[in-house]
Amino acid sequence: MQISSIIDELEDAIASGSPEKRHKALWQVMDLFMDGASRYSDDQIALFDDVILKLAAEIEAKARVKLARRLASVACAPAKVIRSLAFDAMRRSRARCSPPRRGWKTPTSWPPPAARARIIYSRSRNASR
Repeated sequence: MQISSIIDELEDAIASGSPEKRHKALWQVMDLFMDGASRYSDDQIALFDDVILKLAAEIEAKARVKLARRLASVACAPAKVIRSLAFDAMRRSRARCSPPRRGWKTPTSWPPPAARARIIYSRSRNASR
């Protein structure tokens, strides 16, 4: 695919706002970036960074995970995109570690102090028997 046609599709995808066009344009830009990542200058990588970040802003979580995996092996990956994807990973890990009960705010407060005291007391009673 020629660069001029990619640019035309990219402009159309950003202008129309269609999720399908944005998704397609994102992967075309990613292919272009991955093909020459080691040869690009810092300015060119910064340009890719802005374009990929703009296209990736509205894609679904699974596609963002795929994007992160694809960029993980690139030494000169676009910094803003990597930062954005890292925050996604932090949000997902926090969601998995969400408190099991209402009122338990942080992992350090699980279980609440009163419940911890009961657990410690019951363990010490069972250990002495």
